[in-house]
Amino acid sequence: MTVPNIISIFRLLLIPAFVMTVLYYIAGVKEGEPEDMLRWWAAAIFILAAVSDGVDGYIARRFNQRSELGGVLDPLADKLLQVTALILLSIDFHRAFHRLPIWLPILVISRDLFILVGYLVIKLVVGVKVEVRTHWSGKVATALIMMLITMVLMQWTDWRIYRPILYISGVCVLISLVVYVARGVVQINQAPQKG
Repeated sequence: MTVPNIISIFRLLLIPAFVMTVLYYIAGVKEGEPEDMLRWWAAAIFILAAVSDGVDGYIARRFNQRSELGGVLDPLADKLLQVTALILLSIDFHRAFHRLPIWLPILVISRDLFILVGYLVIKLVVGVKVEVRTHWSGKVATALIMMLITMVLMQWTDWRIYRPILYISGVCVLISLVVYVARGVVQINQAPQKG
């Protein structure tokens, strides 16, 4: 087991802790006794998980510790953390947090489902090795969404900063969707035809 894989597993284990602290904070708000420390803990757990994503990637590249397991664990942990936080913070829980617009998690989940279905189609139907390379738009979208989630958790939602980050992240998700679909079509067209 490589160090990056251990970090990815640790990140997966942080997700239930994040959800629990957010939900306990929301319960406190509902009862009229919000415990701000829980909100700070939720933000700290989320930031730790987000930073660990960069750390495991750096270690994997720098010390040549890439593995097939890591190729599954790392994006899985990243997507689960992001989608869980987006869904939690897009539901109006007694105004405990500034609610993220519902279109953002729908957009992110739709993109990821398109990528997953495309991957399966190319792999299973066409029968070729699938090449999945990240695009700058996907990286920027992820960074901006992580920033948005952190801002909501910390209750730093000044519209002059929050709104541009929100819309730019949405645009980047759309760009990445178009790029990944186009790449998938190219791979299908370049694959040798069966039969």
